[in-house]
Amino acid sequence: TALTNYFSQASEEVILTSTTSIESSLANKVKIYSSQNTVNITIENNNQDALVTVFNSLGQAIESRKIITKTQISNLTESGIYLVSVQVGTDKVTRKVYIK
Repeated sequence: TALTNYFSQASEEVILTSTTSIESSLANKVKIYSSQNTVNITIENNNQDALVTVFNSLGQAIESRKIITKTQISNLTESGIYLVSVQVGTDKVTRKVYIK
């Protein structure tokens, strides 16, 4: 088709993304913030197991636990940027936090 030919001849990379209403709903329910060396995670209106994983700047998982509504992770002794991933079923939200 003409659209296929256009993209196959394009010199720039094309990235298509979409967000389903379920992903948006989870993104709106998850609250993640840091305070000193602690990361606080809250999932509003959740009744399912959620897997919370914290990754360091090297991409290594340094903490992982199952929660329902909220948790605190306070063993982050090094300052820097961490990624916090929250997965409920097949839906996942990942956010960055900074520890001073």
